[in-house]
Amino acid sequence: MPLSKQTRGLPASPCTNCHRNFFPLGYALENFDPLGRWRTEDGGELIDASGAMVDGTAFRGAIELRRALLERSDAFRTTLTERLLAYAVKGQPDMPTVRAVLRDAAPKDYRWSALIAGIVTRSGSTAGLRASRVRSPTC
Repeated sequence: MPLSKQTRGLPASPCTNCHRNFFPLGYALENFDPLGRWRTEDGGELIDASGAMVDGTAFRGAIELRRALLERSDAFRTTLTERLLAYAVKGQPDMPTVRAVLRDAAPKDYRWSALIAGIVTRSGSTAGLRASRVRSPTC
């Protein structure tokens, strides 16, 4: 069964209420099977690779998702860096640390290696954690 069909019908819960914000991003990539091969069906059902950004911008497929993300490149980079840093420090990072990682990665065109290097450099202490360390439920 296609992922979009599975997740669109999930009951409300603390996890799904949040995850519904980014599930649609994955729908755009559903034409690729786990090995990266192109497909139009999953389990005999047609794949619906359409979705919408949180702001309502609709997309259909990977090319349109890419275009939508490029139009929001600053927000995408910031969110990606914040989530990776949160994983590294096992808590919610403070925004000055996120901005410092991005500032350091900018001269390297925000390459993946530059973001990871900045996160590793700045996640060695608890300086990048918000004082409250509020955690979301484990999902």
